[in-house]
Amino acid sequence: MNEEKTPGVAIDKPTPSPSQESIRTYEGDMAKALAQKKTSSITIAIAENKRATGAESIATTPAKDYIKPLLTSLASLVLLAGGIFGGYYLYTESPFAVPKAIPIPTVIPSIIPYHKKVMVNVGEATGNKLIQQIFSEFDKNILPQGKILELVVDIPATEFIQKTNINIPDMLLRSLTDRWMLGTYSEQIMVGTTSEMRRVTPFIALTTDFFQNAFASMLSWEKTLGDDLKMQGQFADKQIRNRDVRVFTNNDGEILFLYSFINKETLIITATESAFIAIIYHIEKETYVR
Repeated sequence: MNEEKTPGVAIDKPTPSPSQESIRTYEGDMAKALAQKKTSSITIAIAENKRATGAESIATTPAKDYIKPLLTSLASLVLLAGGIFGGYYLYTESPFAVPKAIPIPTVIPSIIPYHKKVMVNVGEATGNKLIQQIFSEFDKNILPQGKILELVVDIPATEFIQKTNINIPDMLLRSLTDRWMLGTYSEQIMVGTTSEMRRVTPFIALTTDFFQNAFASMLSWEKTLGDDLKMQGQFADKQIRNRDVRVFTNNDGEILFLYSFINKETLIITATESAFIAIIYHIEKETYVR
């Protein structure tokens, strides 16, 4: 039966509906891959990744495509390391390197110029044991007449004084700094009228950063200092080499010990006037040389 055509009127042909195969699904890709290629599940996963991203998986990219970038990166690292090492050698080890600055240790000069220095570790010794240890070092290091020995103790002055169990005023202790010096002066003393013997006179030099407190504390300590040192006597003023000195004498007028602030930072304590004079002489001589 022939269909009638209406003149001048275009008849649209029906658009064919899309077939099921044109719509890609995961099930379809899997079925197709299994049917046509009979590949493993790994190949299926690669195929799906390629469909979803439109790009090849790393696993499907030929290995040779990665060799060149990898070698280039390794070469860059080698060149960078070589440059760093070369720069280090050029500036530190080569003949053109700038000489290294050698650090110069800071040496704090002794309070009193000395002729010999001896190091001593007091350890855990305290009280009489500590004092005996110090005097033992003095006896082992007797110098010729007129010489000064410095005994370097490995603890600060305040700790040393506390270890001796001497009842020093707290205000004086707080006024002291860590810079101090312990030593002896070797001298000759007469025994009778025909013989003489050499002895060492101990001294201690302390420094303070608070002169007013240190000076006031020493004057206050005089009231009990004799008892603390187990000595009987009294204090008196004296001038020695233009220095104001406080001397502690027994009933016969013999000096048992003395002390003096030779300046606003330094306190000298010793046992004889001759030792004090020698100490002042060496300090003044050192100051003059400088």
